[in-house]
Amino acid sequence: METVGEFLRRVREQKGVPLEHIVKVTKIRETYLKAIEENNKSTLPGESYYKAFLRSYATCLGIDYEELKKQFFPETVTDKKAVRKTETLTYGKENLSKKNIKIFKIQTIYDKIWGDKAVRIGIIILLFIGGLYIMSSKRVKENDEKDENILKEEVKKESGKELSSMNPAKQDTTVQIQNIPLNSIKQAPAQEKEKTFTLTAIGIDTTWLRIKIDGKDTYELFIKPEEKKIWNAVQKFELKLGDAGGVKIKINNKDVPPLGKRGQVIDNIVFLRDKEKNKP
Repeated sequence: METVGEFLRRVREQKGVPLEHIVKVTKIRETYLKAIEENNKSTLPGESYYKAFLRSYATCLGIDYEELKKQFFPETVTDKKAVRKTETLTYGKENLSKKNIKIFKIQTIYDKIWGDKAVRIGIIILLFIGGLYIMSSKRVKENDEKDENILKEEVKKESGKELSSMNPAKQDTTVQIQNIPLNSIKQAPAQEKEKTFTLTAIGIDTTWLRIKIDGKDTYELFIKPEEKKIWNAVQKFELKLGDAGGVKIKINNKDVPPLGKRGQVIDNIVFLRDKEKNKP
């Protein structure tokens, strides 16, 4: 099984980054970086330095360190919530949590307020007055709506009487529509939907790739085993693979023959809409 050091070295070599560049950027000794690539932890100062060096090395290569940990050190990814402990405080002779003390304080305040007889009576009176006010407001609103409806009906009746007394002549509002032959109506031709041009990449091993779509948008990423990525273009795809045997390519859901051997870096692969053409 590939170690994390072997993976970092493979990615570095695929990108053509010399080890001296990593030393210059991360300020880590070359001997330590070689020890990481060779999985020789005994040469390193300690476990904490090992993890810090891994983070710096991965970041320099553009690799997400959290994703790297999930892939190579899944046992170290723990749920922080499961490790939290409830802080406790001592109140009198009982050992209570902060949450229980808050509840206790609220209960004490409630008992002090509600325990006063005058306060209880005042609250009951306020609730009774509030209920009466709400009921009276509803009744006033209902009466206003009834009066408004009655007034509208009276206005309609009066206006109807005035119109009937005037007896106006009926006007012919009919509009004649000429029959237009269907042959004279030209229908706009249905716009043909542009055919899709799709490239699908399916990971076999963890492989770095770069794809350029229609000479404009460029994407650079790592594709994991069994991971599937799909892109759409109008005319052209340009592809570069860090490991020709580490990924399977499909064009419009049709398999493309292997582009190279396992571990081989392939550049300038071009796929056109009307004709698929590889430039090794």
